[in-house]
Amino acid sequence: KTSAAAALEAGKGTSFSCLPPDFTFELGDKKITNTEGKQNFETCAAHISAALIKKTAECSFAPCGFNGIYQPKLRDVFTGPIYAFSYFYDRTELWLPVDGQITVGTYKEIG
Repeated sequence: KTSAAAALEAGKGTSFSCLPPDFTFELGDKKITNTEGKQNFETCAAHISAALIKKTAECSFAPCGFNGIYQPKLRDVFTGPIYAFSYFYDRTELWLPVDGQITVGTYKEIG
């Protein structure tokens, strides 16, 4: 389901501020457009958040993150070191040392 469809189902009508001004598309039998005349990041983010990230959804087994999904506290689950990887490495790979030795200090040096 598109974010526009989800936002519309959340009761946001047929105006969708994530679209460029004067842009219209059809979603089923509805015409979706941006009636604000400009794109509005805050309103767009609120539409997406309300439609996709349901922070108040019922939580059957606490603690929950969002959408009622169980999300344990990391410190309660892991007793050893935690290694986390992200797209950050991919974005900075060009500037990293050829030998592949990477530390937090490496990022500080190239930052």
